[in-house]
Amino acid sequence: MQLAFYLASWGMYRGSSFLLQKDYKVHVPVVEELLKVHYNGLFGLECIELRKNDVQKKLTELNWFMTVYYDKIRKSVKETEVKNKLSATLTTKILMGTLGCVPAYDRYFIDGVKGQKVTTGIYNIKSLLKLVDFYDTNRVRLEETRKRLKVYDLPYPQMKLLDMGFWQIGFERDADKGLQVAY
Repeated sequence: MQLAFYLASWGMYRGSSFLLQKDYKVHVPVVEELLKVHYNGLFGLECIELRKNDVQKKLTELNWFMTVYYDKIRKSVKETEVKNKLSATLTTKILMGTLGCVPAYDRYFIDGVKGQKVTTGIYNIKSLLKLVDFYDTNRVRLEETRKRLKVYDLPYPQMKLLDMGFWQIGFERDADKGLQVAY
């Protein structure tokens, strides 16, 4: 139920979302998958860990599981063949909110990373590795900021910091119709 409320609070239940046609229990298989010991290494990982093949493999497996699962639900709700692929926004919001291992590739985050020419905004390992490079290049400043951001004495995951920063840049670019923020 918490996952459903989290997703709703971030706009994943609005409009024509297939999730609106299901109750919160639709997420149970995904939560069970996320809780598997196999994925423990993804929880709050440092950006640099994403360079490891075994970490990339686990993340790819988890992405595949969620994509296949939610796509099947989406097709059952639509009761017809769906033309476009499942949006990475749903899976990345879940990964951000539960494990903190990737940013949520939503509209403003994508606009922020593209506007700053960090990466294309297409969710894949190549894009994540460009974010890792960005974090490494700006590590000192980012870590100073991260030290000040804690919830219950736990530091924000590094990817959460990138998520918030690029989301804000994307939001400001949209709100100010082309404002260019240089960092």
